[in-house]
Amino acid sequence: SRLLPMEDASSAAGDPRMRVAQQVSLFLASPFGVLASDQRERLQDDPRAACISTVYAYWFDPSEAAHAAARNCLETEFAKGPPNHLAMAYLAFVYLDEERSRFNPRPGPLDRALALAHRAVEYGPESARARQVLMNVRFARGEIESAIETGRGAIRLNPIDSEFKANFGSRLVEVGRYREGLDLLAQANALSPNAPGKRFLSIFIGSFMLDEMDRAAAAAERTLPGHPLSLIAST
Repeated sequence: SRLLPMEDASSAAGDPRMRVAQQVSLFLASPFGVLASDQRERLQDDPRAACISTVYAYWFDPSEAAHAAARNCLETEFAKGPPNHLAMAYLAFVYLDEERSRFNPRPGPLDRALALAHRAVEYGPESARARQVLMNVRFARGEIESAIETGRGAIRLNPIDSEFKANFGSRLVEVGRYREGLDLLAQANALSPNAPGKRFLSIFIGSFMLDEMDRAAAAAERTLPGHPLSLIAST
């Protein structure tokens, strides 16, 4: 959903009130934040809405069983109702993981994910989440320039989405766009300082490839404390 136009967010970046508002919105609106938790509690009796809980459970603790539960629920329940762009986006993510994680693979996962991602954007043209899944599918298909264009469009829709910026930044590092990827990862960490360790693996790789060894060593220590990667980067 659209929170702030890009120009408004940029002009307000130095305003202390804006920084407080950003932190509150992140705390409330993230997939594991207060609003999502409250929504899951209130919607347990709604079979269609309850599917969202299975997706969050899968993301929180990925496994083949959790993937199957999320996929089965979304395919069964959301097929019964009117089109919903978030349901399409979530199911496209689940299909994508048939390819990326090899969970419960069926034929043509990337084609199915792409078709659903396009429908999610069609039904939710201002949804950053719909564009996020389209970006990830395009990266997985090797459509790098289209993926990057889609990612930039999603940031324009929601410039304070730290999770998306981290996701986009990591994908950019994976395809060798190290500087742009590191810049986005730094923005994500500024918005959400308590970042998961996996985010720092991308920072380590990008920094190492750019020969920024102090930054690489610090990122390696955050990824796996005491791991030899941090020793490699610091030598």
